[in-house]
Amino acid sequence: MFEKEIVGYLAQKINTKEIYIERTLELLEQENTIAFIARYRKDYTNNLDEKEIKIIDDEYQYQKKLLKRKEFIINTLKEKELLSDELLSLIKNTKKLIELEAIYKPYSTNRKTKASIAIALGLDPLAKDILQFKKDLPLIEKAKQYLNETLDTVEKVINGAKDIIAEIVSQDGELRNFAFNNISKRAKILTNKKNNDLDSEKKYELYYKFAKPIIYLQEYQLMAIDRAYNKDVISVKLDYDKNFLINKAISKYTKNYIWEGKLIIEEAIKDSYKRLIFPSVETQVYNELLEKAHIKSTNIFAKNLQQLLLQKPLKNKVILGWDPGFNSGCKLAVVNYNNELLSIKVIFPLKPHNKIQDSETIILDLINKFKIEIIAIGNGTGSWESIEFIENLITKNNLKIHFLRTSEVGASIYSASENAQLEFPELSVEKRSAISIARRVVDPMAELIKINPQNIGIGQYQHDIKKSILEKELNYTLSFCTNKVGVNLNSASVELLSNISGFNQRIAKQVVKYIQTKGMILNRNDLLKIPYLTEKVFQQAAGFLRISESANIFDQTKIHPEMYSKAEEILKYLKLDKNSIGKVQFLVNDEIINEVHNELNIDFYTTKLILESFNEPFRDFREQFSEPLLRNKSLKIENLEIDNQLKAIITNITDFGVFADIGLKNDAFIHISEIKNLENNALYISQVIDVKIAKIDLEKQKINLSLVL
Repeated sequence: MFEKEIVGYLAQKINTKEIYIERTLELLEQENTIAFIARYRKDYTNNLDEKEIKIIDDEYQYQKKLLKRKEFIINTLKEKELLSDELLSLIKNTKKLIELEAIYKPYSTNRKTKASIAIALGLDPLAKDILQFKKDLPLIEKAKQYLNETLDTVEKVINGAKDIIAEIVSQDGELRNFAFNNISKRAKILTNKKNNDLDSEKKYELYYKFAKPIIYLQEYQLMAIDRAYNKDVISVKLDYDKNFLINKAISKYTKNYIWEGKLIIEEAIKDSYKRLIFPSVETQVYNELLEKAHIKSTNIFAKNLQQLLLQKPLKNKVILGWDPGFNSGCKLAVVNYNNELLSIKVIFPLKPHNKIQDSETIILDLINKFKIEIIAIGNGTGSWESIEFIENLITKNNLKIHFLRTSEVGASIYSASENAQLEFPELSVEKRSAISIARRVVDPMAELIKINPQNIGIGQYQHDIKKSILEKELNYTLSFCTNKVGVNLNSASVELLSNISGFNQRIAKQVVKYIQTKGMILNRNDLLKIPYLTEKVFQQAAGFLRISESANIFDQTKIHPEMYSKAEEILKYLKLDKNSIGKVQFLVNDEIINEVHNELNIDFYTTKLILESFNEPFRDFREQFSEPLLRNKSLKIENLEIDNQLKAIITNITDFGVFADIGLKNDAFIHISEIKNLENNALYISQVIDVKIAKIDLEKQKINLSLVL
């Protein structure tokens, strides 16, 4: 049974009924993947999508972790005899792990607190008498009743009572929440440079003396501050009206209080805030801000990765991949639309060799022999010089070909990997890099998925983010993209198959091994012959694996094997046969879906998926995105003028702006102020956009752009 409170909270957050939250959690508990549930259990979840299911899964796991941690802390405090009613209430009402840890921190060591020492000396009744305005005796006379060998002065007795009162105040949930909300809304973050030389390159000069209200602090600014702080370059503190918060507490505990104990309470409250509340709540505020910054940076990275993986492939084109180099030459790889390597060459058109004529002859021969239409040039060292050489070749020979500049980040890392060596054992790392560059254009996802996302270079302060959080989100993104597109089973790599719903690397390797030793898999049911591929794995994976060689056209679509009989029923009802699939077009709308649903008693969402698959059996989800921006000449910054309008392709998106390639050596920049008014900030990596020149800095070779809407 799922926690009722958590289910209710999730239902409100997702804006659905509790029954659908419970059903979704039930499916997740049964080890169904998010991708499988989102596509094939829509009727059971009321059409929850991947994003909503992931929120449910993440939030439920978080709440379970929170509850487990609460239980541990409560039991630990009981064992230490430190659990007061106030502290228990505070812990139980806590909604966040960060807040819980801030509350627990003073009690987490074996060192006794001042209050626990005073309680052990029997001063708890006195502290409560003072707080409760119990003035049956003068305060000094009350205190004298507690004198003993250890508490040998009235001052020690009073101080012990103050320690207890200070801890009671620190456990006041109302005051802690008020302090947290006040600091979160009104505090400024202040930074100052420390007297050391730990920032010789002045990377953090902006934060040597910096002040800003934290409600206006950008996430990237906080992460830069935190990095500088961790490197001991700067000091950081929060500045806010402490007296206001202290007086709020004094007012609460001493309102209408007429007795000499009032001064004791005031002193205890000041001590409580200085020693217990302010350090704890400041840490909580800072850590929550930092957590939000980490989450945002992780989300930006994941979103950029998703957009990079879902770039539109260039179908039915032969690509020449070009890995630039000076001394070692430029490595060339010709790859066809099936990602097969046709030829590999090395030329030396650049300095110090300058073998221009020989290089031109080799390239022209490759272009004519393989009907090359596009040259994909890696953007590393020698890229710009290679582009100039190619431009001259195109002009000189009146060639009808285009080029594009593509990121080669991570190509060398993959090319040196074990899997790359297994695929091309006879080739050098550099030649494998040229193949990777070409394949990134033919099918970006199939190639980029072979590279650790953290080596792709599209993150924002990614090295400062907690590794486990980042890896979890990026791994989900790899899985989401792979399953959204699906894979061609008989040609997919281990890396691609590893991200299929229900698969892992061991199963993926077994699939590839089976195909290599037994031959192509000709229908989905043959998957069950593969070691480790159980009925459960088959259920989760089958619908995302396309078998274009199968005689059963259903195996080439996203129709799941468990739906085949229903698909046959629908074909019969529509007076069609399997040969009609993809050839006979008809409007798929709610009217036709409901008609089939009602007549055949097949649920609405299954009916919809099957009808859509009949219409577009081989549809590629990536077709909706921009084609790569192809050029036959580059730009020179000296020839540009303010307000020139150009086409640009987005290369990276951050929360302070967007970087775009306009055909210059360096990417141009579009400030966030240009973007924030766009609906949903609707930009994505590799999107082709219209821009105009807003600012030119010839000295720094930098360009600022504005969007043409």
